[in-house]
Amino acid sequence: MKPSQYQLNETVRLSANMLADKKILLVGDDRMSRLVTANILKKYDVIIMEAVNGQEAIDILKFTVVDLVLMDVEMTIMDGMELTGILRKNISTAIPVIGLTVNEFREDNGKCMDAGINAYLSKPFKEKALLDIVTFWLNKNQVAESFTSSRQIAFNQLYNLSDLVELSGGNDSFVEKMVHMFIAQTPLQITQMEESFLRNDYQAIGGLAHSIKPVIDNLGILSLKHVIREIEKKGKQEIKDPQIIVLISHVKNTISLVVADLKKKFPERRKN
Repeated sequence: MKPSQYQLNETVRLSANMLADKKILLVGDDRMSRLVTANILKKYDVIIMEAVNGQEAIDILKFTVVDLVLMDVEMTIMDGMELTGILRKNISTAIPVIGLTVNEFREDNGKCMDAGINAYLSKPFKEKALLDIVTFWLNKNQVAESFTSSRQIAFNQLYNLSDLVELSGGNDSFVEKMVHMFIAQTPLQITQMEESFLRNDYQAIGGLAHSIKPVIDNLGILSLKHVIREIEKKGKQEIKDPQIIVLISHVKNTISLVVADLKKKFPERRKN
């Protein structure tokens, strides 16, 4: 039965258009769970490929280009975290990866980000929830390509700590503390912005952008100075602009590069 035969709201109509002919790799050792998920997506003309475990998924991804990976986080043979780590290291840093889990998983959100999982969805889920998160990441991956890759920015142009050093009054421990706070908090705030976009909560987006703005200024991340203010403005004025996700994506890409470089220059000290 085609989506046009359903009573679809506008969100689902957009999902139907976005999903047609997209290749999604569905990974999981629970056959019933795979069947349920595949049946939902096939109604929207998605091309489904299936793998029963992480190793089989890696074998497929080595030779097949897919648009998105939808996987169980908990698997008996190579769990989702390990699978994503191998995918990010050896195959692609760009393919969106969505984890399916029976847990809320928010406590391990940082571990998800470190592994390279873009988002997660708790099971059991409603059809609309699956469509929302899949179309969000497919759309984000597509529109982000319209930007010049943040990876082309030289590291010495990414940020400038001179203002932070001046603010510290020569206190090196203050600078180090501020840097580690940035590393720990800012990526999570950007994830919250993405989640707020999914909920159409523009006020929350504006509030988060307002919180991030002084941090970006203090670390001299000049390429984001106007971008973060544009996000703040659109959010606070509740301007329903779907392209705001492009701006958020640009911020996320740049921040990830800054974080990676700062981790090298300010390694976290081990506690005895």
